[in-house]
Amino acid sequence: MLELGEVTVESDSELSSLMIKDAGIPQRTGLIIIAIRNLGGKLRFNPGPNEKLSPESIMLVLGKPDKIEMLRAIASNKKKV
Repeated sequence: MLELGEVTVESDSELSSLMIKDAGIPQRTGLIIIAIRNLGGKLRFNPGPNEKLSPESIMLVLGKPDKIEMLRAIASNKKKV
């Protein structure tokens, strides 16, 4: 069963400031990014591969619940040094 979930990109996450194409979210999790909400609250539907994952932005994703939790873990982990 598929669900919609919200995932926040933490400022110290490995995803922070990456473009969607470089983050590899669909390849890593199988999730579809439906929209991204920026800090100002603006919701951008169907973001393209060159859309930047700004710190503290929120992704609206579609997929299996366990994969949404996987992305939450990735989006909250600190960048590898």
